[in-house]
Order: sequence, then structure tokens, then C-alpha cells
Amino acid sequence: MDKFGIHSIRDKIFSTAVQLFSDYGFYNVSIRQISKKVGITVATVYYYFASKDDLLQEMYSFYRENMNNAMPDINRLLKLAETESPFEVLRGVDFHYAPEIQELMDRILIIGAMEARGDRRSAIFIYEAMFELPSKLTTPLLNRMIELGRIEPLDVKKIEILLSNLSFSAALRNHSTAPISMEEWLGMMELVFSLIKPTGK
Repeated sequence: MDKFGIHSIRDKIFSTAVQLFSDYGFYNVSIRQISKKVGITVATVYYYFASKDDLLQEMYSFYRENMNNAMPDINRLLKLAETESPFEVLRGVDFHYAPEIQELMDRILIIGAMEARGDRRSAIFIYEAMFELPSKLTTPLLNRMIELGRIEPLDVKKIEILLSNLSFSAALRNHSTAPISMEEWLGMMELVFSLIKPTGK
């Protein structure tokens, strides 16, 4: 069993590729290096994954699936926005991945960012992960609370950008020797939310 609690050969190949791609870059890692680190033959890697590109696509699919599974119910939050404190409702957009996949998720995000400048698939992935996510949660919530007169009007796009940058910087920190603590994360979220002014309605 590896550090991610993974048992199967396929999953070991996947997690090893995630580690190597995030440490050295997708184009700097060969299938041979992946097979050597796992302790299997090159042919075994190709038995499970048709190519390095296939591995990369699998990583992005893994991220999307887990992100969508972890996201809170926006309809429930929109309903709460009618009666609950704006800050309590906004805290509901903060979601976390299971501990056993958190590092994988952070590393996949880093891979996407590293490759986005020269790889269209990676650019699309980063756009989805970093910019479409706020538009699915924070944006409709803020717009709804403005519409209800529960918070003062504000530039929703700027809040989106702040939250996207915060998420990405947290992934980078978690990939470093100084990972971000939950206390630090919550403090930064509170700082962003302090820019939102309730009207008292």
C-alpha cells in the first residue's frame, strides 16, 4: 500500500504519474521512469494506460469527478440565502476533499497549471477547476443575496478571482514544505468574506 492508501497496480501507476508529473512536468517524465518507480515493466504501464496523454486525461477526469462529488448543493444554499446570515451561507461554499485524495487533487491542479500555457487540454482543465467553480457556487449566491437586498452591491467577479487565486495558492502551499493549515485556510476565507457587507435585512 502506498502513501495514498492505494493497492491496485493501476492506481499505483496513476498516483506515481501524478507525483512525477507534478514534481518534474508532464513532458519531462517518461513512461519508463513511471514504470521504474512503480517497480513494473513498461508493458504493464501500457496495459493499463494507452499513453502518457491517456494518463493526463485520466488525471483531469479524476479531478473533475471528485470536485463535482464534493461540491455542496447550490439549490440548498440559495434557499438558505433567503433567511440565514450571509456569512453562514457563504461558509457553505467551502468544501474539502477526503484526506486520502487531497494531495492527489492538489498535485493534479499543479500539473494543469504547469502545462496550461502549451497544452489546450490543460488550459481547459484549469479554466474549469479555477474559474467555472466559483461561477457555480459563489456567483449565484452573491447575486441572489444582492437581489434580495441582504448584502450591499459589490463586484462579484473580483470575489470570484480572489477565491480562485486563494484555492490555487493553497494547492501550491500544500505541495511545498510549508503546507497550509485548516486554521490558515479558514482565516483567509473569512478575510475574503469580510469584503461582503450585509445590509441587516
